[in-house]
Amino acid sequence: MTGEWGLSMHLAIFLELLWLDLFPAGTYIPPNSIITLLLTLAVAGHFGLESAGQLAIPVLLALPAALTGAHVEYLHRRWRNQQYTDLLHWGRVAEHPGKGDSPLWRIMVRSLGELFMLNLGLFCVWLLVLVGTIELMSNYIGHLPAVPGIAWGHVWFVGAMGGMLALRLRRAYAAFALALLAASAASFI
Repeated sequence: MTGEWGLSMHLAIFLELLWLDLFPAGTYIPPNSIITLLLTLAVAGHFGLESAGQLAIPVLLALPAALTGAHVEYLHRRWRNQQYTDLLHWGRVAEHPGKGDSPLWRIMVRSLGELFMLNLGLFCVWLLVLVGTIELMSNYIGHLPAVPGIAWGHVWFVGAMGGMLALRLRRAYAAFALALLAASAASFI
């Protein structure tokens, strides 16, 4: 989309690792990490951001959009429950020859169109909020907000915590905590 393959991969790996613990099981709708990725790439393109330190604040500001996207999808599913009832009714009526055509195609196209428009609207609103917030922050501090000294390895490490939580093993949690303590202690020596 933007031509920034390296930047896109760095951000996508971080977001995938971060939300790894929250996988779709049953009726659970996981956070929409794609909207966060697209928002961050759009903000990066708008402000000319390239490094992990420059993108740390925009990524943090865009993370709630993933949860908002999941909530919008949930509301859309609840709104579409009536279509499911209509489909069941058609199934009962269609048992008799010559009764009604299948509304399945119409229901699918309409639902996908609605979901596309809802997500597009959500993206536009969040993009305006992010650009406005970053511009306000940069006007207040005199430059674009950045976190100096952060590399992509640091960002991936934070994202890997989601992967560690996905393991759901106490030994993995203990090993991760010990490694974190050892790394912290080594930095002070």
